[in-house]
Amino acid sequence: MKEANFNYNTINGLDKKTAERLQAEFEKHGCRNKTEFLVFLLRKALDDLDAERSITDPKSIENVMNVMKEIKEGLKKIEGSQAKKEIDDTAYRNLLIQAYWLIDLIVIQLDIDAKYVTDGNMDFLPSNIAKVQREAMSNYENSKCSG
Repeated sequence: MKEANFNYNTINGLDKKTAERLQAEFEKHGCRNKTEFLVFLLRKALDDLDAERSITDPKSIENVMNVMKEIKEGLKKIEGSQAKKEIDDTAYRNLLIQAYWLIDLIVIQLDIDAKYVTDGNMDFLPSNIAKVQREAMSNYENSKCSG
């Protein structure tokens, strides 16, 4: 096959709609002349063809599919741990409710004045538990930054 020479080109046979689109884009683009504009369009078209090939290349598709599989497996693990956490949270919630009512019964039975507590003066974690919570949150924040 004879090698094509692209140093000089003539475009013939453009339909009216394509010619109008070229004119409109030329005016928007701000090129100094038609040649500069057509070179821009050719580069853009070639870049788009390269990008299209990289998307439709079987090797690229295989890589994308492998990444998608990894993501899907990761999501399954997250879903499983989320479901387990919800089950645990429900159990812990019920445990807290029952502990509260048992303590409330003890307070009533022993006629203890719990107004200080019920007025909200103890609505914070004990310092040792708050410390553990802060450390866990700090570790979580650090792992987000490094991962």
